Amino acid sequence: MTVERANFSDLLAKRRTLAEVNARPVAEQAARAAVSMQNVTGDPDWDRFLTYIQATIEDANKAKAGHESAVMDPRLTNADAIMVHKVQALLMGERIRVLEAVLAIPADLKREGDKAMGLLRRLADEEPPRAA
Repeated sequence: MTVERANFSDLLAKRRTLAEVNARPVAEQAARAAVSMQNVTGDPDWDRFLTYIQATIEDANKAKAGHESAVMDPRLTNADAIMVHKVQALLMGERIRVLEAVLAIPADLKREGDKAMGLLRRLADEEPPRAA
């Protein structure tokens, strides 16, 4: 597609309008989620859940360290046993990453919700350009 200099600003306006139309529903959902998480983070049940998650992460770190040290033990010569410890160390690493992601959910939702609220305020303040 060839764009003439005169049509360039019209093309940019159309693209911006389309981007705003597509971004608004997602931003509204993120903003609602942030408000919901603000209510949850002070809840004692949620805090207890996060405490359990943190304890599980610590246990998984210990298990991972144990499997990694078993792999490095020169007395372990059975290839199948070495492979079992390698796989378990990898699984514990993945478990840790997932649990850390769960711990980060409230902060992530709040951060993204704040961004979405800013976007929604900006979209509400601006009169959207007219689509041709």
